[in-house]
Amino acid sequence: MKYKLLSKLFSWIFPTKEKRAHFRVWCEEIDNRSNIVKIKNNYNNILAGIAEYPQAKPIKVLFLVSDIAKWKAQSLFDLMKQSGDYEPVIALTLVDFQLKLSKAEQRDILNKGLQYFKTRSMDCVCAYDVEEHKASDLREFNPILVFYDQPWKISKNQMPCEVSKYALTFYIPYYVQTYGDNYMECKQELHQSVYRYYILNKEWEEFYAPEFEHAAGKIVGLGHTMLDEYYLKRDKIQDESKYVIYAPHHSFGNWENFGTFDKNGKEILEYAKQHKELNWVFKPHPTLKYRAVKSGVMTQTEIDEYYKEWESFAKVCYDSDYIKYFLNSKALITDSASFLIEYFCTGKPIIHLISRRSKVVPKPAFEKIINTFYKAYNNDEMFDLFDKILIKNDDEMKENRLKVLSESGLAAAYAGENILKDVSGIMNINKREFEIDENT
Repeated sequence: MKYKLLSKLFSWIFPTKEKRAHFRVWCEEIDNRSNIVKIKNNYNNILAGIAEYPQAKPIKVLFLVSDIAKWKAQSLFDLMKQSGDYEPVIALTLVDFQLKLSKAEQRDILNKGLQYFKTRSMDCVCAYDVEEHKASDLREFNPILVFYDQPWKISKNQMPCEVSKYALTFYIPYYVQTYGDNYMECKQELHQSVYRYYILNKEWEEFYAPEFEHAAGKIVGLGHTMLDEYYLKRDKIQDESKYVIYAPHHSFGNWENFGTFDKNGKEILEYAKQHKELNWVFKPHPTLKYRAVKSGVMTQTEIDEYYKEWESFAKVCYDSDYIKYFLNSKALITDSASFLIEYFCTGKPIIHLISRRSKVVPKPAFEKIINTFYKAYNNDEMFDLFDKILIKNDDEMKENRLKVLSESGLAAAYAGENILKDVSGIMNINKREFEIDENT
C-alpha cells in the first residue's frame, strides 16, 4: 500500500497526525501480510536445501550490527565460534538516524565498530558504503543465517524480505520491551518477516503469541543473551567501586516521551559534580546527542560540552560493555526502558525517572518488576530519592525486590546456549556431526 500517495489523495479523511499514524500502520500491516506467503516460500526453499549443505563446511552466520551500544549477543557469537559448526561474522551497517548524519560521522561510527570488534578478535566486515550512501547486499558475504538486533529503519536490501531469498533470518532484540502496546514489538515489517524471533521467557512468549497466529513457532522465549553476561562476568569482576549509573533516554518530545533529560539532565550533572565522593558512570542512550540537538533542548556545542563535563570526572560508557558497571554498582538512575530488566537482575535499586508526558503503560508481564523500583515524577522527588538511597543508604524496597527477582526465574536461563541448541536443531547439526563421524 502506497501510504504517502494515498494519504495525500485522501488527506481530507486523515486530517490529524494521529489519524495519519493509524492509517500508516494499516498500510504497513497490509504490505506485511502480502509478503508473508512469499517469505514463507523462501524459507521453505532454504530449509529444503540445508540437507545438501556440505557436511564438513562451517555455516556462515552474519550478525547485522549498526551500533556497538546495542551489541547484546556476545555469548551466542562465542558459543558459535567455539562449536566449529559455525563461522560467525559481524556485519557493520548504518540504519535509522545514522543515515542522516554527515559522511564524516558515518565513517566514525563504522570505524569505531570495526575497532571494537577487531580488538575482541571477532571477524568483522563493513556492510555499508559511506561514499555511495548505499547498504551492501548481504548476499555478497554468503550467509546461511542472518541475525538482527533491531527493527528500526533498516535499508530495504538488508531487510528479511530480501535476505530471506538466500538466508534464514533471526531476531534477538537488543532490549526487552517493558512498556507499550504490541505494535513496536510485533507488527513491524521485521517482526513479521524473520524466520525466528527470540524473546525473554515463556511469559513474554504467551503475551506476544496472538500476534503471530499465522506463524506458529516463530516466537520463542529462550532468554536474553545480554543476561548471559552475568554468568560469564559475575565471578571475574574485582572492582569494588560501587558505581552510581546515570543512563538518560532520548525520547523527549516524541511518541514515547519516556525521556526526562530536557527536565533534569543538567540538574543531575550538577548533583554529580557536587557529590564526587560517589563513583559516577554516565551511560547515555546512543541517540541522545542527536535528539537533544534536533529537539532544541541543546545546541551541538552545548551537548558536546555536556558530555565533556561528564568525561572530566566520571567513567563513561558508549558501548555495550556495561555489565561490569552494573555488577559493581550502588544504584541506577534512568528514564529508559531498554535495560530495566538487565539492571533488575543485579538486585540493586533502580531510581526510575518517569515523565508525566508519557502515556505508555507497562506490559502485564513487567508490572510486578516495576513495582520494585523507586519512582520519581519530578525533580523534588528525584533529589529526595538521591539523598535517601545514594547518601543515606536507605533501601527499604530491597527485601521485596530480591524476592521478586528470585521468583522471576530470569537468572535461571542461559540464552546463548538455548538459542544455539534451537538453531542447531533447525540446521540439523546433530545429523551433520553423525554423518561426518560415520564417514571418517
